Amino acid sequence: MRKIHVGVAQITSKAMDPQGNLARMEKLIIAASAVGVDVLLFAETCIHAYCFYPENLALAEPLGGPICKTVSGFAKQYKMTIMAGMLEKSEEGIHNSHIVAMHNGTMLTVRKHIMTPFEVDANIVPGSRERTCFEINGVCCSINVCADNSIEGVFDELHDKGVELLFLCTAGGGYRKDFITEAEMATAEGRLKYIDNRPRVFTPHALMPAHEFKLALATANAVGDDGIFMTHQGQCMIIDKNRVIRAQIQGTIVVEHFLDQMVHSILYF
Repeated sequence: MRKIHVGVAQITSKAMDPQGNLARMEKLIIAASAVGVDVLLFAETCIHAYCFYPENLALAEPLGGPICKTVSGFAKQYKMTIMAGMLEKSEEGIHNSHIVAMHNGTMLTVRKHIMTPFEVDANIVPGSRERTCFEINGVCCSINVCADNSIEGVFDELHDKGVELLFLCTAGGGYRKDFITEAEMATAEGRLKYIDNRPRVFTPHALMPAHEFKLALATANAVGDDGIFMTHQGQCMIIDKNRVIRAQIQGTIVVEHFLDQMVHSILYF
């Protein structure tokens, strides 16, 4: 029997502050290392924040740049695979990418294929439609970046490639007007708003294709205010191939509940 100790994490990523975001990430990487996590997933564009303003896009870096070297250094130092989202600069333009840094120094990247209207307006360059697969502890893994989970036929492709564990990184959120305070949560109106907004982050139907193909699933969503435009509700989960939720950070619209957090579980294959 094979096993992977999986961690999923959310941080409050701030636009125009990749170094500060990396520092927040390292705190959770240290916590994950302390409990023996093999692979730690962070949310979509966690290093730069999900912000496509020109000032933030100007901070995009190529693979092999200082950001990638920092994440690779974390992976080596803390002896785990780290998956983290960034704005990647290439000769083609800027991509919404997720890097996979392994403790042996190997690094690969997955570029988001399906663009949101925000990304289209910012001229973000789509990546390949074909899925990237890799092994961790003998388990075949792959990554979908947010909307790529809806690529037509993607789960058939993952099944044909023998994928057993799918990592899903997202940046689902909303606008500041959608959020409430702890004081408002104590009112009937606030609690109703909380209940009404939860489906915007946690949508069980989005997980069903993975369940139908008996894939284990690890998800990490962005959380908190980026300081510019977007606010994210969090929501991280680890689900085994039998559809059992093994660990979860619930999404929230309560601003005082926006916390850097990590949860973990061992999955068996």
